[in-house]
Amino acid sequence: INYTGPREIYTEQIVGSVRCVQETEHILAGGTEAGEIIFWDLRKMKEASRFNESHSGDVTKVQFNEQDGSYLLSGSEDSIVCLFDLRKDNEEEAAVSMIRIDQPVQDCVFFGNRLDLALVTTTISSLQVVNLAETTSIKEIPTIAVSYTHL
Repeated sequence: INYTGPREIYTEQIVGSVRCVQETEHILAGGTEAGEIIFWDLRKMKEASRFNESHSGDVTKVQFNEQDGSYLLSGSEDSIVCLFDLRKDNEEEAAVSMIRIDQPVQDCVFFGNRLDLALVTTTISSLQVVNLAETTSIKEIPTIAVSYTHL
């Protein structure tokens, strides 16, 4: 990312997971301990918007879809995984899919380049494959040792 100006973006919340849009490289998303997702515009070096209704616990993961950067996946300690379409005007309209997992979400990633499937790991080290379109868990593997950087 090439930009000029300040090197820091300030927020009053502790940010746990941060990702940048692949396509534009100027939108940064971060999940906070307060259950919010904050979006920053790196061209202006300021907050662009904030989602604060979808999660009630620490947002442990945010990820833009690599094929279509207008879709964002988020997971939280409130056991919810959300899929957002960021082309929509507000958080309520942007929330395409919300699925509750049995345990707090530690990590979640899109399954390959698909928008309808996600892999979710929980704080008790279970792995779930979820169908975001149907808001269902397809498969759960109860106890695993997971180490991955990008699936």
